[in-house]
Amino acid sequence: MPALSLFLGSLFGGLLSFFTKFLTKRIAITVAIITAIAAATAVFLSAVEALYLGISAALPQSVIIGASWVAPGNLTACISAILATKGLAYVYVWNVKIWKIKGA
Repeated sequence: MPALSLFLGSLFGGLLSFFTKFLTKRIAITVAIITAIAAATAVFLSAVEALYLGISAALPQSVIIGASWVAPGNLTACISAILATKGLAYVYVWNVKIWKIKGA
C-alpha cells in the first residue's frame, strides 16, 4: 500500500508541476502581450499628436481658427482612438482567419 501511495503521489505531483509550468508560461505571455499593446498604443498616440502638431504649424492662422469652431479640443485623441480601434479590429479579423485555417 505505501508503494501505491508513493506512485500516485509522484504521478499527481508531476501532473501538478506540468500544469503549473504551462499556466505560468501562458500568464507571462499574456502579460507581455498586454504590455506590448499598451506601449504600441502610447507610441501611436504620440505619433498622431506629432503629425497633428506638424500640420497645424504649417497651416495659416485663419484655418486653425475655423477648424477650432468645428473640431473638438481633443481631436488628436479622437483620431488616435478611431485609428487604433480600426487597427485592433483588423488584427482580430486576421487572427480569426488564421484560427479557421489551422482548425480546418
